[in-house]
Amino acid sequence: MPRKPSYGTADQVVVIDLASLASASATQSSVVTNTDFLDVSLIVKARTDAGSIGGQRAVYVYAWGTTGGTTYPDGVTGTAGSYTMTAPPNLVRIATIHMHGQNTTEIRYISSLAGALGNIPSKWGIVVENNCGITLDSQTASHAVLIQGQSVS
Repeated sequence: MPRKPSYGTADQVVVIDLASLASASATQSSVVTNTDFLDVSLIVKARTDAGSIGGQRAVYVYAWGTTGGTTYPDGVTGTAGSYTMTAPPNLVRIATIHMHGQNTTEIRYISSLAGALGNIPSKWGIVVENNCGITLDSQTASHAVLIQGQSVS
């Protein structure tokens, strides 16, 4: 009998604060513990504030994983908050969100975290780096990182 996809609850929130993220800075999510899914899809939403778009005109999304303990890569702590990028990073870039101007919202769908990391580790998280030349909007509701788990049945 053919196997079919089985989906978890849509739009589960990943704890990360993108509000007022300055250009040329980054923030990290809290660790996400995976016990049920073979893959995860993500939606990342970001909104620019007023100002002149510049720099690389992009927001970069990176992923990381661990074997289940608390040994995280590249200075990640597993707690949502500011993050200092290493150069070059050992994190896996999973998306580039092209920002097209001031006061605009851009959304990027990432269909497979397993495709980026090779599998879904028991603990993982993301880092978002703003390189669009404008601080991101100060309203928390202007931004989101949402996930949905996927398995087979």
